[in-house]
Amino acid sequence: MSTFENPAGAFCVHEETLTCAISDFFEEYLPFLPDASWVDRASVYLTRANKLQLPAKDDIHFSCGSTAPIEVSSLISAYLGALRDEPCCDVKNERKWNGYGYMDCPDRKMKSDTPIVDFNVDGVISNMLACEAEEKNEALSAEQTAIPMTFQSTSEQAYVNQRNLELAAAQIINDDPRRTFLYGVSVEGTTMTLWYFSRTHSIKSHSFDFTKELETLVRAFLCFLYATEEELGYDASVLRVQYNAEYCYVYKLGTLQYPKYFRTTQVLYHPHASDIASHKCRVWKAVEVNNPANLTPTPGALPVALKDSWVTQESVSEKKIQNLIFDRLSNVEETEFDWTPDGLKQKIKDALACPETYFMRVECDWKEAVTKGKESLKDHNALNILPLESNEDFNVPSKKRDCKGRQRYLVIYSDVGESLALATSLSDAVRAIEDIFIALVLLFLAGWVHRDVSEGNIILVRDEHGIRAKLNDLEYARPFNLEDGVDPRTGTPYFMPLEIHRGRSLCPRPVLNRLDVSVMTSNLDKNPRQSKPASPSLRYNFAHDLESLWWIIVWIVLMRIKGAPFLYQMIFAVLDFPHPDRDDFFMMGDLLHNLLHDLIIDALCDRKAHSFLAIYHLRLYEFYLTGKRQDDTSYQSIYGAIWEAMQIFIQNMSDVTMALGEPNTTVPSYPIYIPRSQELGKRSRSTDNGIADRKTNRDDGSSKKKQKSGGDVFEGIDEEDTVEEDTVYVQDMASIAREDSNPRITIRSNWD
Repeated sequence: MSTFENPAGAFCVHEETLTCAISDFFEEYLPFLPDASWVDRASVYLTRANKLQLPAKDDIHFSCGSTAPIEVSSLISAYLGALRDEPCCDVKNERKWNGYGYMDCPDRKMKSDTPIVDFNVDGVISNMLACEAEEKNEALSAEQTAIPMTFQSTSEQAYVNQRNLELAAAQIINDDPRRTFLYGVSVEGTTMTLWYFSRTHSIKSHSFDFTKELETLVRAFLCFLYATEEELGYDASVLRVQYNAEYCYVYKLGTLQYPKYFRTTQVLYHPHASDIASHKCRVWKAVEVNNPANLTPTPGALPVALKDSWVTQESVSEKKIQNLIFDRLSNVEETEFDWTPDGLKQKIKDALACPETYFMRVECDWKEAVTKGKESLKDHNALNILPLESNEDFNVPSKKRDCKGRQRYLVIYSDVGESLALATSLSDAVRAIEDIFIALVLLFLAGWVHRDVSEGNIILVRDEHGIRAKLNDLEYARPFNLEDGVDPRTGTPYFMPLEIHRGRSLCPRPVLNRLDVSVMTSNLDKNPRQSKPASPSLRYNFAHDLESLWWIIVWIVLMRIKGAPFLYQMIFAVLDFPHPDRDDFFMMGDLLHNLLHDLIIDALCDRKAHSFLAIYHLRLYEFYLTGKRQDDTSYQSIYGAIWEAMQIFIQNMSDVTMALGEPNTTVPSYPIYIPRSQELGKRSRSTDNGIADRKTNRDDGSSKKKQKSGGDVFEGIDEEDTVEEDTVYVQDMASIAREDSNPRITIRSNWD
């Protein structure tokens, strides 16, 4: 996976781009191959005296370049227009013009049905209806962009074309639910390159000089103008239509009995994805309709949630996984959870009678055909992304690649709710914590691990009885089995367990043994080198699911509280590996209690939120270091201890009415890089050089944190800076219930 950095310092992540010969691109990726007679006839038509003449290389003009008479956009527009004329049509009458044509749109942003689209290209091949709308001074729609094009005047600016085209492709494919793949065209001077983007891989053809290779140009443009919409990457089972003067989508589910049609009414979840091949899903509120021609709801139809995602061929359907889990829960005996505290035991009994209370119930689902793409890509080369200053292609010979096709997977849920990520009330989030904990206990009793517990996979469902939280997205769930290899990294980076994110198990920190001079005079043969103990095999286990829930709570109290100070440490970041700040945060052990007290706002510390999180963390941390991971009964004590702490925490939070901030103000839409983040210091600080502490107004009226001396929150914790007799070591439940007399720790380090 490659990255590039834009001038703002934001990293956009994308999958590897491969290169191939233009002949291979025609054979493997173009919709069809026009026969030689068709190409010859169209080429002759373009070069007739009364038609278009290929210009000399020096005559090509770009809007940002010379004042030569022929603009490249006008030239391409003329070519595409002429290829629709009758002399260029298919004489065999097997293919008709598809109604698409060229539109010039330099330096103009596209409009979209979704508000997050933000890209610009120089030209597009689009449905001519969109062209007519453009003539009426209406903005071009991204949903009508079939093939984006980018132009630059010199080959030295190829990296700009590549960047713009990849950004446009990622936006179009991820924001238009009809798209399964996408073609693109880039031009630098008189050289042209063809592109293919899909959810499995992206291909760039070798460039060719279109002033010298007219037949190559004609063959490509004929493909674009006479291909069907499906051949251009549109899914025929998803339609974009107007209903009550607004655009919506109609999904077709080919169920076993008969096709079902669902019309979208509202977007429930639509995260931004910065790369094409990401495992992105969107969730709609929808209603079943009769057919695409009759969009009125079917009699008795109730609102449902429709999830649209892309999965690999070998993935097990969420409905099948849910059925397996529910079947196992139906056979759980009371003796299997007699280890639980009384309050939790009763909750489990009620949950076993109706497990869908804690899980989003799958009503029906459907997998479509595999997207277009080769299973193995022969000897194509990898094209690394180009830095902004570079003008060269870096082609790396690659081994045989297996790009497994992806399938569109549609799921209909009978419940309609909203993600916890969109919650605006802390009380709703607190309620969700208990419900999701019960869901994780049920998974433990069923012998399954979820492997992707995240804010987005917790759904808040409201009804006449109030609000409940339900666990969603079981597609990554799997049985707790330690004998089938090593788990791949799965999950959401913000909430991924540290071990899984690291790719290695946590190990106890070494104990320093006192040494004396005798070790230097001893016989080395009597002291053979001791081999290091093998670290436990890394497999996703029940404690990891509980840790993900812990990270969610930490995220909410540190990042989501409205008006909370900015957290400078990179505890939450979208990175391939955990940032050192996140590592240090989790590995602090007992010291985390003091740190959380320092970071969490006073109103929540008064209710022992920091103590609850510290106890929760310590139970997990101790298990990672000493627990028997292969014995499922060894996890029982973790659930019991966390439940007891959670009940006191929920009781303490019962009268708290705090607002949560808007999710798009706290969650970055792409990975953010902050240089030397550990030197940026604490959330609130005052310094000797006149930098004043940033004051934050709180709607809840909680008191301000005391002034802190400058420095990094993870460094310089010294026993001299704390009052020893008042220090609280988080070892038992009492620390939550009693008054906390522990003073705030003083951090020793320098601002610079």
